Order: sequence, then structure tokens, then C-alpha cells
Amino acid sequence: MITLRQIVQNIGKGQSGVAVRYILMALADNYGKIKSRIKIVNAEHLDDGTTVHLNVPSSDKNISYDVAIWFNTTGKPTLDTELKCYSNSPAFAYNFAYIFNTEGSLLFPEKYPQEFLTMPPKTRNPFGLFGFDKHVFAAVKFLGSKDLSGLVSQYQNISNQPLPSFTQKKAELSRL
Repeated sequence: MITLRQIVQNIGKGQSGVAVRYILMALADNYGKIKSRIKIVNAEHLDDGTTVHLNVPSSDKNISYDVAIWFNTTGKPTLDTELKCYSNSPAFAYNFAYIFNTEGSLLFPEKYPQEFLTMPPKTRNPFGLFGFDKHVFAAVKFLGSKDLSGLVSQYQNISNQPLPSFTQKKAELSRL
């Protein structure tokens, strides 16, 4: 299973033309622009860890994506915390769903079309590096300083909003 430390270290692999610092700065800059609009939908203790479902806006104020993160802790996440994640953002699905699935770190794999789980991303991530898109980064950063037990007590069962699959989100976006 993937840890936060592995993701940060892995972002630098294969990025010889672009300094890792600039990638992380761009992700942090995007986070700064949207953090006030990130919403926690639900939080619960699940399978010896904590799962948090968030609604993460895109730069476009009319679009947001669902991100669910499972951490193998009920306390505050650290760089060595293992995680599983789900996002119905196309950038995550096309670039990282396959890699996270092969590493045992894809949360809710049944919510993706089968080809995302079985076909490596040849165009956008040909080296098979795991990392995250800006929506997953924002969700992890948003949760990184939080006590997950406190989130569960505050947000458990706050919403019955189901977690839309990648296909459902794609259909929703096509109607916009």
C-alpha cells in the first residue's frame, strides 16, 4: 500500500525537466485558491482506519469532484500513513487509477470502468509513477493537519449523499 511519503518522493522520479519544487508549488497554489470551498461530506472509521469523503471544487467554480481518502489511522495522518484514495476527477482516473489499483491503494475500484483498472496509462503516465492530481492533493492537504477521530465524531453520517462513480460524474459533466 502507498504512503504519503512515497507519493511525494515519487513525484520527482521522471521529472528531470521540471523541478519537483515547482510541481508542489503549483499544487499548493491551487489548494490555496480552493481550500475555503472544500466540503467534508462524511467521515467514518472503516477497516482499521478512517475514510473521509470530500467534495473538492475545481478551478471552475461550477465543477467539483468527489474524493474519498482512507488512512490507516484514526489519529492525525503522517508522511508514513498508508492510504487508499478514490476520485472521480478525470485527471486522477486517467493518470493514476491503474497504478493505485496495482499497489492496493485504490479505494472503491468498482466505481471505475474496468479498463482503468486493467490498462496502464500509456500517454499521460507512461512510466507508471504514482502521484496525485490537484483534487486529491487538495483533499490530502486539507486532511493532513486534522485529527481524524474528531472529524468522524463531527461528520459521521452527516450526509446520505452517495459517492458518484467515475461514469456517473462524467455523465453529469456532459450535461453542463
